[in-house]
Amino acid sequence: MKKNLIILFLALISSLSFAQVTLTIEGTVENNTAYNGAYGIYVATTSANDNITNNTVYNNTDSGITFYYAPDNNVTRNTIYNNSIYGIYMIGNNGAISNNTVYKNPYGIYLYVSNNITAYNNSIFNSSAYGLYLRQLNRSNLYDNLVYGNAVGVLVSNSINNTFNDTEIYSNSAEGFLIGGSSDNTTMTNIHLYNNSKYFMMGVTVTNMNVNMTNVTFDNILGNFENYTSISLNNSGGQFTINWTRNSSTLPEYNISFQQKFINITRVAGTVSLDN
Repeated sequence: MKKNLIILFLALISSLSFAQVTLTIEGTVENNTAYNGAYGIYVATTSANDNITNNTVYNNTDSGITFYYAPDNNVTRNTIYNNSIYGIYMIGNNGAISNNTVYKNPYGIYLYVSNNITAYNNSIFNSSAYGLYLRQLNRSNLYDNLVYGNAVGVLVSNSINNTFNDTEIYSNSAEGFLIGGSSDNTTMTNIHLYNNSKYFMMGVTVTNMNVNMTNVTFDNILGNFENYTSISLNNSGGQFTINWTRNSSTLPEYNISFQQKFINITRVAGTVSLDN
């Protein structure tokens, strides 16, 4: 006999030692407020095919919403803020994260040791560490997200075969988009970067790791598509940064104009190979 748990319109206000809502079987958590616990909503290993929808989750001492080795889950239209570590923490294959507003958490959305995650139409901002963190995440698709006002906007670490499409990344105080560890085959298409301290950094420490860009735009600090450059390239090694820069008629010594474009590509370490 199939078991389903449905929790609707429940306001949880007291401080609990573990979680305000814990799912151990397939269920739905909808239209609730979960706060002042260790975890706001916790989906355990024994649970799958859950729907976490339209909840407000805040002021929890660990994370707002956690999926712990729980596959095939859907988290959508939640507002998640002011949690002490993570907004959304997901371990579990085939998850979907959509239309959430996630802000003022050190880690906005943290995706770990999983495959085939889809994340789209999320707004992730004001994270003191990372807006969107991929760690050992493979074969996942992230698109139509807004990532802004964080320390690092997007970090891809030790992750393989992930795709980013149609995303705006701006006003992050460190890197807008950072690829590190042994990440390989990161694909970026129709990405708009502007007003980041560092727009893009390829910081992988292993040789022959690839990043593929198609129509990635490095725009001025206003992001209004003036004095911008859209590039497509394939990289097969080395560490480098790409930043927007003001066009100058007088270039520094030993610098060559990139066809009068408004970007600065700088080698950090290793041998950098860029193909158009």
